[in-house]
Amino acid sequence: MSDAFGISRDDVAMVRAQEKAYRVLMGTPFLVVAPSLTEIADWQALIHRSTTTVAVDNLARVTPQLTPNERHLIYLNNRTYIWLLVEILNTCALAAPVLGISTDLAAYLATIPQHTLDLAISDLGFPIFRWRVAHPSFLLEYGAHRVGIESVAHFFMQSSPIRLGNLQAKESRHDRGLRNLIDTYAAQLIGFRCRAASVVALLGITSHRARAMYQEIHGVSSPCGQAPSSLGWHLRPAAVRVQSTVFLWLYKAALAGGSNVPEALISAYDFTQTLFGQSLKLEADRAYHLVRVSGGAAGIATAPCRACGTHYLIANNGKKVEFSGAFACPSCGGLLGTQSVRRRGRAARAAGSESAPPPSAQHAAARSPGLAAAGQHAA
Repeated sequence: MSDAFGISRDDVAMVRAQEKAYRVLMGTPFLVVAPSLTEIADWQALIHRSTTTVAVDNLARVTPQLTPNERHLIYLNNRTYIWLLVEILNTCALAAPVLGISTDLAAYLATIPQHTLDLAISDLGFPIFRWRVAHPSFLLEYGAHRVGIESVAHFFMQSSPIRLGNLQAKESRHDRGLRNLIDTYAAQLIGFRCRAASVVALLGITSHRARAMYQEIHGVSSPCGQAPSSLGWHLRPAAVRVQSTVFLWLYKAALAGGSNVPEALISAYDFTQTLFGQSLKLEADRAYHLVRVSGGAAGIATAPCRACGTHYLIANNGKKVEFSGAFACPSCGGLLGTQSVRRRGRAARAAGSESAPPPSAQHAAARSPGLAAAGQHAA
């Protein structure tokens, strides 16, 4: 079943055994399993009981013959995953990146009633979900105990079909009700400690009203002076580049899903806070400035990593220009993890070693729903 689940039984056992890395991996808002079928046509074939697609046939082919008990376990886990998928699609503005699917597939599945999806998977003999982070680099990072929150965020972004440089905003479905929600948006932004001037610029409320709300929520006056405006700040060190890139990726994914600008900004920053926790360096005002200039700023751009293809923010000004064809992301450059490759190299040389000890190259992991099923059936 390892081909169907995208993970082996040994990998499931390993990820459970490494408690520290396991907490980091499972503590993120992302799901570590994604749908096995990634195209709208694949799901239409299941829902309408029409001619199956190549992807459906391949999935059925790599799934071995199952006993009645194993087939029932697959069905129960498939149904649990479908329920979770429907709930996220209907309650989360960032459903597509959370689930690891395209915005088009998320929009399509959101229109399908849950009972219809339940019927579509009722007699399947294969899992409808699989391990999401299938890139070989993750096996090296996890096996070498170098999985920090920034590297985990990178691999989730890398595993998503949504690319930062390819996202286009759709017309918002909620613009008509924007006026009725201004107070709610303002309170949420101020709750992130976004200064009153930024709230005024975004929502168009009066400065007096914004400052009064800041005083009421935090018990202190809103900061004065010039707001953070350095674009170079988002590019160094490597952890900050990852945080800023992930935030902008989430923001544009929310816009592509039909959210308006305040909703997208609030959803993306709240998600980023939850993901990075106390290690987050990206302040709300810097995040707001980044989204303001991301459309056409001369000092910053996006480009895919030459090794893994993940889109990142890169420098594009007179002082520093990172050429898109030669750019290597922080993960491929060995700058992420609990201890970077460069630091390990320096430590090894200081100890008289010729090189840092090589990483173990064998492991990956999985998460419920389906973790139990993967552990029982993977081979």
